[in-house]
Amino acid sequence: MADARDGHTYEVHGARPDPPLAGEVRVAGLRVLLLPGNWEELPVACVFEREPSSGDAEDLADLLRGFTVVAWYGGFAGEAAGRWTGRSHGIQMELRGLELLAVLDLGTCPPAALEALCSALAGYGEERGPLAHLRIGGKAEVG
Repeated sequence: MADARDGHTYEVHGARPDPPLAGEVRVAGLRVLLLPGNWEELPVACVFEREPSSGDAEDLADLLRGFTVVAWYGGFAGEAAGRWTGRSHGIQMELRGLELLAVLDLGTCPPAALEALCSALAGYGEERGPLAHLRIGGKAEVG
């Protein structure tokens, strides 16, 4: 992508994946596997422990859509966000067996937004149906 003002070019979709600081963390008791990924095209796989009902899968998809809408409208902007303006740019999702696969374009969301999403997904797992784990990063395969 090129900036029309000064001709500076930016690589977005082809950018090298950023490595995580750790390969695995726990957020509110939920195991989260972290792989290298791109903030503008970040895969998030919510892995169910067993085949989800259509209602469970749809409610989880609603949670991810809701997170994206809140972020779209600047819900993660604030003084603590610093240089981040706190806005997401979109989401794509697909259910494949035990996995609800999403690709998030987190745009200018601060990293704390991802922690908030993990906490909400852990809460979903406690209330609705256990999630085996989350996988964040890797190759984007939705669409």
